[in-house]
Amino acid sequence: MNFHIVALTILILPTLQSGLSADTIATEDVSNLAVPWPPPHDPKDSPFAKMPCISYAGYKSNNTLVNPIWGDIEPEDFGPRPVAFDQTGVRQLNQIPAPGIHPRIFCTPADHDNIQRRLKETLCGQEAWKNLLCYVNFIHGTYDPKADYARAPEIAGSPEGKPRGVLGDLQGPKTADAAKQYQALIAGDMSQKTDRLWHVFPLEAFRCWIENDGTSAKALASAVATALKIDQARRSADPSRKPGPLEQPIAGIHLAYTYDFLYNWLNADQKKAIHDELANATWNHDNYGTFNDASLTRSNWDFFLLVDRNARHRR
Repeated sequence: MNFHIVALTILILPTLQSGLSADTIATEDVSNLAVPWPPPHDPKDSPFAKMPCISYAGYKSNNTLVNPIWGDIEPEDFGPRPVAFDQTGVRQLNQIPAPGIHPRIFCTPADHDNIQRRLKETLCGQEAWKNLLCYVNFIHGTYDPKADYARAPEIAGSPEGKPRGVLGDLQGPKTADAAKQYQALIAGDMSQKTDRLWHVFPLEAFRCWIENDGTSAKALASAVATALKIDQARRSADPSRKPGPLEQPIAGIHLAYTYDFLYNWLNADQKKAIHDELANATWNHDNYGTFNDASLTRSNWDFFLLVDRNARHRR
């Protein structure tokens, strides 16, 4: 369930001497920053072009930690050798919709029926859906270890009746315990813990989107809003954490995916609270290879660097 990613060690770019020193990182609220649509082709035309990035790579210039500038990205730089892209046989993706239309991260509203069909009619989709049902039923208090969805797929050497997941991690060994906590979050109980439930929220949001389950979606929206407030309060009260939201994003990708699939059922206050957290907690962090010199990249992470550049270009 966790999406842990191993950090890369990447080489320092000569161009980083134009970056800002680490202690000059901006902390302004960017949640109301206007972003043009369609997105500008050239990063230098982006409203973030002159803003700094706190890179996971820890770039240095003259032994001083520096923050590269977003406008310095070169999305079309694939190194000294020409790259010819051949999309023969590749399924064409639907166009990213305009701002305010969700989902938009991995799929669009136009993909709904096809994804729903694949979940029901393909073996891979059926197994993925069963995995999802284990977790969402667990937090609803309806998990049945004897149900078909709970049994691991038949694989050679796999013990008969083996469960699909370690569901006890979800706040206790019993589905009733998880359900009690989930219902408390829905009711706005600020005394609850949020550990592990963030991992299930995007799964439940995805299920609600696939099944058009508005009732459950609105309940999830209330739980997410409460969990966000709890973790924001915990972040503000911890003196060991840096001030401001920029260095301590709440729930990471789980909040983003939940927001994306749940968007159409969120009320105005919920949309603003989640949007502002995402905007302020992610704008100044880069992805793998964002500022890499393509000719210096020699590793099995090359594909991720290429995907990252293309993704940024697509946005």
